[in-house]
Amino acid sequence: KYPPGPNTSMLFVRDVLQRLGHPLPEMPSLRLCEWLTSPQGGRPQGWKEVHPGMAQASTNDGRPSIVVGVGPEVADLGGILFPDQAGSAQNPTLVMVTPSFVLDPGTFLQGFRGQPARFFSVG
Repeated sequence: KYPPGPNTSMLFVRDVLQRLGHPLPEMPSLRLCEWLTSPQGGRPQGWKEVHPGMAQASTNDGRPSIVVGVGPEVADLGGILFPDQAGSAQNPTLVMVTPSFVLDPGTFLQGFRGQPARFFSVG
């Protein structure tokens, strides 16, 4: 259902979160980041911006965490963090679809290749 392609990354993230009971609106990545931290958007639903290590810890505790690309080369990329007790605080484990490959699971650095991104968790 999610083959590598130009528009499948955030679709995958939205579909997974919808199934987990945390739907996200469809909007460009930078606006989504604003929505996730807004009092009129994601904040009342428990979303908050966190550093990568906290996102991994939240995921390991059973709370959804995502990463959203914000640089020009990764503006349409997103990933769902994957539970991994051995996951690195600076290089969390995630599942994501990119225009050319699928990480199931992989790491943040594998998927985003050093490009800017922001991490968000519920709770």
